Amino acid sequence: MTWKDMIDGAYLTLLEGFSRIPCCSTEGRALMSIDLASFAAGTDPAAVMERLDYNNDCDKPPTVDRERYIFVDTYIKLYYYPKKDVMAWIIENHERYHLNHCLTLAANAYRGDGSATVEQIVEMVKGIFHEDEDKDDVQEASSRPHGYVSSQHSRAQASVNQV
Repeated sequence: MTWKDMIDGAYLTLLEGFSRIPCCSTEGRALMSIDLASFAAGTDPAAVMERLDYNNDCDKPPTVDRERYIFVDTYIKLYYYPKKDVMAWIIENHERYHLNHCLTLAANAYRGDGSATVEQIVEMVKGIFHEDEDKDDVQEASSRPHGYVSSQHSRAQASVNQV
């Protein structure tokens, strides 16, 4: 279990680092994807054992599912989406990601087009998270029933459609 926990923590650290970059070029996002893929390849059990070939007494680390890889990869790919799609995605997935991750996505989606001020974007995203503001833990928020939709979602969707 320790190996899986370490890998999960590393993926979440990558996500946190990527989300703290306020403005990034298309090339920069492509490099983030390469970094993520390199990390995934480097932590593959076969790659780890290859680097440890001098010591055959080590147990092979367990294979870790690709859920966290997909979690971070999806976040990176969202920077390429149009702003309406980004906001719709935030509404649908806000229980899985932290507020700051979604604020960065929204700010980048609306950056430079003049359709909304930074304050409006922050309020839109915070409105989506309002119901969950005391639950910033990803696992705690993901314990909701599948298909959970609140009145906050409806109000947030209405504000996105206005912008």
